[in-house]
Amino acid sequence: MTVDTRVFDDGVLSGVKSWFHYDTADDTFSIETEIDARALVADNRRAMNDVDKGPRPFSGKEPHALGYKVAEVPMTLLYLWEKMEPGILKDGKALRKKLDNPELAAFRRYPGRLA
Repeated sequence: MTVDTRVFDDGVLSGVKSWFHYDTADDTFSIETEIDARALVADNRRAMNDVDKGPRPFSGKEPHALGYKVAEVPMTLLYLWEKMEPGILKDGKALRKKLDNPELAAFRRYPGRLA
């Protein structure tokens, strides 16, 4: 088995690196993608730490409650979620429930539950 690997995209501009792998033995290929979300996660963590201790959004106590950015997720991950669970990006309740998952805390920018 001989696999020829080439860089598809170095990710300098997008933060998404891609490699093209071609297996000469069985004439198949695959594309490997790696997302560098460290800057996004660090920014989300900073935003979470900077949250003031005032009224929570969606509590109905502030007129601008709908203006809060509660999460930021890389587009490639959103695309993957849509492939795994078709329609999740159009179903606000399902998306909020997914973002409440503690394993996805790195993408949250505001504390509390969404669903």
